[in-house]
This record gives sequence, structure tokens and C-alpha cells, in this order.
Amino acid sequence: MPTPIEDPVLGRLSWERVYGRWTWTFSVPLTDGNAARAYTLPAAAWNPLNGESLPRIRSLGEWLAGNEPSLRAHIAAEICAEWRADYWDPDTDGAATPARLAARLRLIEITFVSDGLGYLWYDFGSAHGLGQIRLGLDATGAVVIKPSRPW
Repeated sequence: MPTPIEDPVLGRLSWERVYGRWTWTFSVPLTDGNAARAYTLPAAAWNPLNGESLPRIRSLGEWLAGNEPSLRAHIAAEICAEWRADYWDPDTDGAATPARLAARLRLIEITFVSDGLGYLWYDFGSAHGLGQIRLGLDATGAVVIKPSRPW
């Protein structure tokens, strides 16, 4: 089993089982004081700690640490109409605005993959239960896979 690594940007990287497979895990700190769980997608032909992969992972981790609130606002603006149609309950949710949706979004997980993308998973509560949004970002924080439901 690999020894944990202390990275100057990502902090402690540990070798752990995620969804039944061994991979590198760490946390990405967010501006609100919380942290999102992050891991590298296990792939036999990919070592995420070598080559171009680690700098891209670091870059996106740094970008998220400073810009995640603006990303939530972007996601909420893009999916507010769908949220209003599918999840919003005027009796419990109040006004159906992008700002209200952005306040509900919680980044819960980031999956880094070998092509340099980070897949972000957001949860939001609603009167109809837990909702989830997925999107993909490149190392600069640019959205390359638009926010959508994960199914």
C-alpha cells in the first residue's frame, strides 16, 4: 500500500478505497470553511501523481478553493428553471431564484480523471428529497461539461 503523501497544494493524499476501488484521496478546502472530498478515478494505465496530471489537479484544486461561490452562482443561474419545474415547492422553498438555489448547492465530491477534467458533484435539498447536479471543469475552472442531473 502506498504511503500517504503531503502535497504543498492538495495537502495529505491518502491511498483509500473509494466505491470499492483503491485510489488517491484528499480534500479541497472551500472559502466557506468546508472542504470537498476529492479523489482520482482509478485507472490501471494512469498514475495521477506523475506527468501532467498532478499539476492539473493542483490547478483546479486551487481554482476551486478561491472561486467555488462564483461557480455555484453560475450553476444556479443555468439550472434555475429546471429546478423550479422539477423540485421547487412554493410552500417550503420560498422564492425560486438563482440566489436561493445557489445557497442550497453543496459541493460534496470531486472526481479527477486521466483526461485532465474534474467532475464535480453538488447536492441540494428540496421538498421532494435530495437533488444532485454534476458538471465537468478543466484545470483552469472552465466549464467543459454543463451542469446537469447525473442520470
